[in-house]
Amino acid sequence: MWEQVTNPRDDVTSKPGLCLWFAQEVWQVPHQFATAWEAWQAIRYRHESRELPNVSVPVWFDHWGTYGKGYGQYGHVVTY
Repeated sequence: MWEQVTNPRDDVTSKPGLCLWFAQEVWQVPHQFATAWEAWQAIRYRHESRELPNVSVPVWFDHWGTYGKGYGQYGHVVTY
């Protein structure tokens, strides 16, 4: 049913607070967005489900917090 079409890198390390940078490095995609929320909004195809596939994928979360630009919706992304 599911097929891994892009292999994630497993040699990426990152510092806390850089979840988007980390995910972009794992998936080898350009660094185009300032926050995970902005990146998620720009995704062309979204699968909004709590059911995870049996392949490695980025998983996006709603996340509000205070960072360099003040309190706001920054989002969060991890690699499953």
